[in-house]
Amino acid sequence: MRTRVSSVGFTTVDLMVALVLGGIVMAAVGTVLRRQQRFYANAAALVEQRVSLRDVTGILPGELRALSPAGGDVLAFSDSALGLRATIGTAIACDTVPGGGGIALAAASGRRASLSSFTTAPQGGDVALVYDGGASDRADDDSWISLSVAAVASNPSVCVGSPFTPSDAGAPPLLVRFGSGGVPPSVGPGAFVRILRRVRYRFYRAGTGDWYLGYSEWSGAGFTVVQPVSGPFAAYSSRGTSGIALRYFDESGMELAYPGDAARIARVGIVARGVARGMLAGTRPVTDSQAVGIRVRNR
Repeated sequence: MRTRVSSVGFTTVDLMVALVLGGIVMAAVGTVLRRQQRFYANAAALVEQRVSLRDVTGILPGELRALSPAGGDVLAFSDSALGLRATIGTAIACDTVPGGGGIALAAASGRRASLSSFTTAPQGGDVALVYDGGASDRADDDSWISLSVAAVASNPSVCVGSPFTPSDAGAPPLLVRFGSGGVPPSVGPGAFVRILRRVRYRFYRAGTGDWYLGYSEWSGAGFTVVQPVSGPFAAYSSRGTSGIALRYFDESGMELAYPGDAARIARVGIVARGVARGMLAGTRPVTDSQAVGIRVRNR
């Protein structure tokens, strides 16, 4: 007697059901992956945008707070650019050149309370503000003397034995010579010196078409090539939607706009507007902005 062996397998209907269910699962997985990709791409774009906003509202306030508009530190201003004299270093004078033609600055030491500090080396074309305590001990004859720097060089032969020469100095003192004017006899070792340099911040369009806050500084013969320091931002506009917008006010709160008003600046308002870049197609662009007001300390 023959025994019938039943065959086990999938019918066409079973295969169709499996394919349909598999397609549904894969479509669901793909949807989740696309949403995840979109979320992380958009999150990265927003982080980049907010970093740019934080940078611009951190860089400019640091420069503006220490300005003295009445002393000529603001050289030019507009709604998208600002020219100023920025402090690049401070030091203590350890000696003076006979005749007042120069001054020697104590070198930086390895101690925490260093006698000098520079963000970049002084050079010809900078401005030295030298504190003159006057001929008496009274405060009414104290003043700051502004002198144009002609040349700067390290000189180990100056400040020898000076109490303002640190024993652990990492370099010889700097000898700063002036192009015109001179240091009066009342200025001697121990005088405080600030070194200023002409710098320019401006909102500009790069070759890529993006808008950045750029920086350049005076080299003695002209301004260096502008370099981006923060961005990108929304495009420039004079209608209140510019990526970087600067406004200037006097002590009474009146807005200033004329070049001759630079000495009256008491407060600067900065508004930065980000640009939605790097977001995936089909995503609603999300932009952010940040505003800050800076009061000038030395009015």
